[in-house]
Amino acid sequence: MARGAALHSFFLHGLGRPLLRPITQESLGILTRDNGYVELIPRGAELPFPADGKTARSSSLVVPRDLMRDVQIVVAAEGPDRVLGIEHLTVPMVRSAGEPIDLAWRLDGNKLLTVEATLPNHAGVRCEVRLENPLCSASLGSPRQQEIAELEDAVARAQAQGGNPAAIADRLERLAKLYVEEKKYERAIDRARESMEVDRKPSDVALNLMGISADRLGSIDRAEKYHREALAVDPGDPTHHFNLSLLLDRQDRALEALHSAEEAFRLHPAEGVYRGWRAILWRKVRHLGEAPAELRRAASDLDALASRDAWREYWRGRLADELGDRAWKARPRSSESEASGPAYDASLLPGQRGELARRAS
Repeated sequence: MARGAALHSFFLHGLGRPLLRPITQESLGILTRDNGYVELIPRGAELPFPADGKTARSSSLVVPRDLMRDVQIVVAAEGPDRVLGIEHLTVPMVRSAGEPIDLAWRLDGNKLLTVEATLPNHAGVRCEVRLENPLCSASLGSPRQQEIAELEDAVARAQAQGGNPAAIADRLERLAKLYVEEKKYERAIDRARESMEVDRKPSDVALNLMGISADRLGSIDRAEKYHREALAVDPGDPTHHFNLSLLLDRQDRALEALHSAEEAFRLHPAEGVYRGWRAILWRKVRHLGEAPAELRRAASDLDALASRDAWREYWRGRLADELGDRAWKARPRSSESEASGPAYDASLLPGQRGELARRAS
């Protein structure tokens, strides 16, 4: 150990370089709309990169669409599944499609990665992603987790700068929905409540998310309270009647559940799920005469849709159970799901695939 330390000291102080040169264990790059993952620093590159300590540069990126508010600069390792950092390059509200984006990057000897993006046609427009030891950083995970991290950062910045309360409230409400999808229900309730506090008025959407979250946490009294508050804000939204009906049914309050289901159906009779749920409750309260025909009609309404999301697919399966429809239940289910999370908005110029990966001379 003493001999190794002496050798390392000699190389460092006598020759101006370490005995063992650090290298990147993985590649680093950015994500673009057109080309997916574009490598900036290859795996196995010696640090610093570029070797002369200067900055690598490219002008191969462009703004892909007119009137974009901002372009995401997304830094990743090894591919699109390991996003390490996201920043936003503000785009002036003019015709912006095809505007060049200059990119500059370096990874220094202390393993500090800097990626800077600028709009050369607009002085002062820039953003920067700075990551210490990026190849030891935890990735942001799924697109939904990436969006959560992005929104949390945007909310913190907006609150620190005294931003527009309505815009902050919208972001908080979106965060509440994402946290429900992530099954982080207490966090969802906190963010939904905060959105109403910032906006200084109740929101039926936020209250509905709070009701769903409380229900899944097993707090039935809280869930009912939130759903009824959502109804008070917007009694014309059938979603609130439907969700309250589901909650009441799970408490063996079938007659009250049927009343709420009737309201949901009255407000939106074209929705096959509402028709089917009402018919299921008819059976529960022994209103048997019209229930089978309504179940079949509800199933037909859902079958007639050009495509079904996961929610309607679930309810079509439940109607198949009620009808004893073994043939339908045996059919393969659609594996399509709606995309979520941020898109990567920078695009490469035609004919310049791979140019970003070259070393700076």
